[in-house]
Amino acid sequence: MEKNNIPKRTDIGDYWLDSSDVKRMFNISDSTLYRLRISKEIPFTKIGGKFVYPKSFFVSTLGNRCRNKGQGF
Repeated sequence: MEKNNIPKRTDIGDYWLDSSDVKRMFNISDSTLYRLRISKEIPFTKIGGKFVYPKSFFVSTLGNRCRNKGQGF
C-alpha cells in the first residue's frame, strides 16, 4: 500500500507504516498517535511532510508483550 511515493522498505531492510496504517492497526485516534510521537514512546521519521513508523518496532514490541503476557506485563 504505497502512497505519495513514500517507500515501504528502506535500504536497510525495514518496512515503514504511515499514520493511517498505525491508527487502523491499533484503533487509535490522531491525537493519541500525536501524543505517542511527542512523548517519544514510538519511533518515527518525517519524509516529505508525512510521518512514517518502522514496522519492526511494532512487531518486536508486540512480540515481547505476547511472550511476557504470563508474567504480569
